[in-house]
Amino acid sequence: MKGALAFLLVALAAASASSVPSFVGSIQGVYKTRHQIAMYDTALAPADQHVAVEDVMEIVAQPGGAAYVRLHLTFDNGHLCGLHGIAEPEGDALVYRPRDNIEGPCALSLRSHAGRLVFGDADDACKFDFCGARGILNGAGFPLSSRRPIRYLPRLLASREYAEARAERGLPTPPPRVAVKVAPMHTDGSVPRYPRLTVFPDSAIRAKVNALLAQTETEARSDRDDCLANLREHHRSESGPYDVRIDVAYVTPRYISMQVRRSDNCGRSYPNNGVPSPLTIDLSTAQEVNWQWVFKQGFLYSPGGSQNDGRLAALYRQRYASVRGKDAECRQAVGDARLNFSLRLDASRGLMAEPSLPHAVQACAEEIALSPKEVAPFVQDARFLADLNATVHP
Repeated sequence: MKGALAFLLVALAAASASSVPSFVGSIQGVYKTRHQIAMYDTALAPADQHVAVEDVMEIVAQPGGAAYVRLHLTFDNGHLCGLHGIAEPEGDALVYRPRDNIEGPCALSLRSHAGRLVFGDADDACKFDFCGARGILNGAGFPLSSRRPIRYLPRLLASREYAEARAERGLPTPPPRVAVKVAPMHTDGSVPRYPRLTVFPDSAIRAKVNALLAQTETEARSDRDDCLANLREHHRSESGPYDVRIDVAYVTPRYISMQVRRSDNCGRSYPNNGVPSPLTIDLSTAQEVNWQWVFKQGFLYSPGGSQNDGRLAALYRQRYASVRGKDAECRQAVGDARLNFSLRLDASRGLMAEPSLPHAVQACAEEIALSPKEVAPFVQDARFLADLNATVHP
């Protein structure tokens, strides 16, 4: 908590520097208002009922008088207006100009008027990109008196929305400075034991991450129990029938990444030796990272849609010869196989990639490291790349 408070004070102090005009500094904060909406769709609620909802706006000062703005408005029947972007100072207003807009260029302004912050959307040009049918941006606003400090600033600065807003303007998105700890960092034994997030400023995120880890651990233990039950059923006894090694190799305020290797000999046709089951968690969402959202099209998949046979496969094969030396049989196996990769992060090496191969040539699979510089051309998530660049120093 002290780490989060210290970061908050530093961030607010930076935002209040001379490069930030007093207008932006005076409106920075979170705004919330509650109101009633009508529900006409009986699939959502009883017809002709009214439901209490909350509108939210966040404003975070940026250098040069700009501001990050996130907006969430709810209208009748639950229709929404939602957006996040960087608004630039223009005259007496902050103006957000989306890079892409269905109806063509639009300019969403935010001004202080009669004790309120009010949005302007000429000809509803921005509405169609950011609002449902009943939503409207022009004239929407919040009383200045509803402003409160943003007490969850580290979480906001680590959010996907904040990263996307800065990336839209070509701005870097450095990771927030918050305390984060995971324990244990290494485990090895016949009973799977996943780590837990022990220190993080957002208690709700910490609880969700630990619930995800606990669920994964439960599933792994169930797999172990099935393995041992299969041996008992067939009256077989194997030496060390099940082993799991878990190594946490990447911990930042945005991501936890671990390598999980399982070895088992459960009476199947082939034993599994060191099968990778890596896990990488996004700490802004408390969910496992979806790598297809991190990378551009063509990196994990070929343009024709072949499973995991895109640019990553080409990079892997190019690197593979130097990893395996003159092992012609393995080079042929890797060259012929359609490669399905397991991915994780390593704080000293970068993006780690290991392909799945048939049992007969499983020993040919090698994990390779790709540096931030090597993967940068293929990354579409600016927040991910910023975190990788700030963390990995080979």
